[in-house]
Amino acid sequence: MAQWVLPVEGRQTESGQFFVQCLLLPGCHAEGATLAEALESLQDAAHLVLSYMREQHIPLPAGIRPASGATLHEELLVDVAS
Repeated sequence: MAQWVLPVEGRQTESGQFFVQCLLLPGCHAEGATLAEALESLQDAAHLVLSYMREQHIPLPAGIRPASGATLHEELLVDVAS
């Protein structure tokens, strides 16, 4: 299983929810009551998008890189079957 690192942006909405997104994957965004919940949902969404891209032989966008094993901040680590 390959691991990929995606840059992530997030903000707290006026309603107090957290909105996070990966701009490298169009339509890949999530919300949650906490930042951790939103990031977990985003990780699930990114996994689905990246798995689909690999199955369809769609090249991954520039900016996505293999995981190095380092602790990540403001980035999302996603596992995708090779």
